[in-house]
Amino acid sequence: MQRAITVVGRNPSTLLTELSNFCLQESSSKTLLFALAPSSNVSPRQLSALTTSLTKHFPVHAGCIAAPIPLSGQLSAYCSVSVALVDGIPFRSTIPGLPETQVGRWHAGRNRSSSDSAARPSDSHYANVDPADMLSTALMSDGKIDWEKVWSVPPSPSLQTGPGPLPDELQNLEPSTIGSVVYFSDKAPEGISSGLQNAFPNAHKLALLASSTPFLTGRPFTLFHNGRVYSSGAVGIAFPSSTPLLDLAFPPLVALSPPLLVTSSEGNLLLSIDSRNPTRLLLSALQERGFTFDPNTAVAGREGLFYVGVIENDKLAQVHRIGSGDPSRGTIALDTNIAPREGSTVRVCGPHCTTSSVPPTLLDRGVF
Repeated sequence: MQRAITVVGRNPSTLLTELSNFCLQESSSKTLLFALAPSSNVSPRQLSALTTSLTKHFPVHAGCIAAPIPLSGQLSAYCSVSVALVDGIPFRSTIPGLPETQVGRWHAGRNRSSSDSAARPSDSHYANVDPADMLSTALMSDGKIDWEKVWSVPPSPSLQTGPGPLPDELQNLEPSTIGSVVYFSDKAPEGISSGLQNAFPNAHKLALLASSTPFLTGRPFTLFHNGRVYSSGAVGIAFPSSTPLLDLAFPPLVALSPPLLVTSSEGNLLLSIDSRNPTRLLLSALQERGFTFDPNTAVAGREGLFYVGVIENDKLAQVHRIGSGDPSRGTIALDTNIAPREGSTVRVCGPHCTTSSVPPTLLDRGVF
């Protein structure tokens, strides 16, 4: 990386001035990586001026429109842009991720009539039937379900493991030559994520999901790559191998619980912490800090209010937002694909402003 800056301001014209000065100081032959986070008061004309000032001066680039940076609780008042001049290989990906869940096609808990089951395809037709439709062949003549057939249905191709496709720009690269990959994606990054992991298993990967922009640009997502604008897929830059210097920083957080051991997890769910009910542990920690909740109702994270932090070497290594919790079942759902694994040490935490009566333990810059 040759140079990197982040500019934050209330007025888009301030950003435009700073970006113009930045461009004047740098050669247009350099590769640009950028993320623009406009506030709610940025007009389409101002947004176009901001992006054009960057993409026209640096024809080789990868970028996206992201969510605004929350500062002092005034999420919509500030706009920002982060730019970096780098040495790397820009790429564009159209590899699909997991499809959106479709509701209503078939319900496992519903009994079917014998006429329905008589019309189901035979086993010999499995190869020509979509896996989702194939499940309907598991219905027996009495309307019940043959679970042996259900479990024998092959997995969806999007979920199968093994070597996956890669963007054209990365096809012929030796794995050892790539040390890091930074990319921006739409809401389905699983395809490019899997492909990069299989092709460059030892490289560091950093991904950012672009913000939804239908009311801002008229596109579901807005991604920039070498003079083109895209509504889906991913764009990014692959960096040559080098010794990375990592300085991980989190917003100031308050520790709401002592270190706890994850004793069971699955998917994005924490099933057991310290062999106890995770949600009730969370409620107890919050009540000790002065919060009041009905112990028999579910808890939903409000605007990312509470988090589960993963501790490694006495430092905060990851932070997952708590989406919801159910005191009766005990599970806590995290806003992530994979919850901390069994044996991980975690701690419940929240923003500095959530507590006042107890002197906070700041989790600043990843250190408890």
